[in-house]
Amino acid sequence: MAAWPICGAAVLLVAALCLLPGSGALTMGGISVPALKIRGDVAHLRCGYQEHDGEGAGAINVTWFKDGVQFYHAVNQGLNVDITLSDVPGVEVDKEDSGFRSLTLKSVKVNTAGKYHCVASSAKNSVSSQEQSMLVIAPPTSDPVISGFREAIWVANGTLEINCTAGKSFPAANITWSVDGKPADHGRLIRWPTEVDEEGLQTARVGLTLQLGPDPSKEEIHVTCEADIKKTVIHMGTDVATRDDLHYRRTTDSKIGPSSGAARWPVGWAAALLVLLPSVSARWT
Repeated sequence: MAAWPICGAAVLLVAALCLLPGSGALTMGGISVPALKIRGDVAHLRCGYQEHDGEGAGAINVTWFKDGVQFYHAVNQGLNVDITLSDVPGVEVDKEDSGFRSLTLKSVKVNTAGKYHCVASSAKNSVSSQEQSMLVIAPPTSDPVISGFREAIWVANGTLEINCTAGKSFPAANITWSVDGKPADHGRLIRWPTEVDEEGLQTARVGLTLQLGPDPSKEEIHVTCEADIKKTVIHMGTDVATRDDLHYRRTTDSKIGPSSGAARWPVGWAAALLVLLPSVSARWT
């Protein structure tokens, strides 16, 4: 009866020795995933498994997952690498630039963002990395657009409602208004729901109510709409933490007044032409 514990201990000892360096077993040295990318960039990912000397682990399988869903599988057969891809939204692998220990994602999108990890396995054992997150920022695709002047009816001592719509971005742009060089009162702002498309790009829109004077035909109003995105990402590496600070800003300036084009007036008013004069400047920092 005493032989059973001895045999059991021997089996455990042999199994442990097979996993020691020099046995051909795999260990995981870490994973490399970019913490922050800009929409349209290329992203390089690396699975840092290690194969120790010994008899060799034979064929090795490396599998990549995004948010727990497999999208990449590579099998190492000597000098040949067999790659199999699975369809996952937002993930587009550059197969020609991908291999066994690393892979390349081309033209990342907003929905490429997520948590990634890899698993390496062989006949000896299997090792898994920790998850690392990738965030994808999409700068505004265009300058903000000011609208509403042409559709409005100008009435003495009345109000005029205009809108500023930012270009598609991720995250949604923060829109601020100023009137004649001064920040607009928060009470005059109209917050519209953010629109989201299939990829996840967001369109922000904020309205502004202007107070007209007793004779709007003699007024000139200078409004500025600014759309900006600020994002800070801290990536905790093995030895040091890195910080990425991004700031994108686009601005549109417009003037309205007696010489600025066609607006609608109540019946009985003298025809006065009011044209929206856009003076657009894009500022990136």
